[in-house]
Amino acid sequence: MPSPPSARPWSATRPRDERHPIDLSAQLGQFIKAMRAEQGLTQEELADRAQLDRVFISMLERGKRRATLESAQALARALGMTFAELASRLPSVPEVATAPSMDP
Repeated sequence: MPSPPSARPWSATRPRDERHPIDLSAQLGQFIKAMRAEQGLTQEELADRAQLDRVFISMLERGKRRATLESAQALARALGMTFAELASRLPSVPEVATAPSMDP
């Protein structure tokens, strides 16, 4: 009797660009870098304000690390904005098709 197929996570069955067509982490990193430069802050100064590590800021700006909601909120505060303001200034995410409404 053949063995059952092994379960593979969804992420292992699709190419990366299909799983993540828009890399919000990279966009966030680019935005943080632009805002930091606009305010004349070094990575060290931003890291101190946000109580994060400078290496994390560097890697985030280069798209090598992903921000958590907590670190994104700390960065927003350190840049003098709310998390909602930061999120609203990121490039738009295209509409995603949704299932039809089940309402009568």
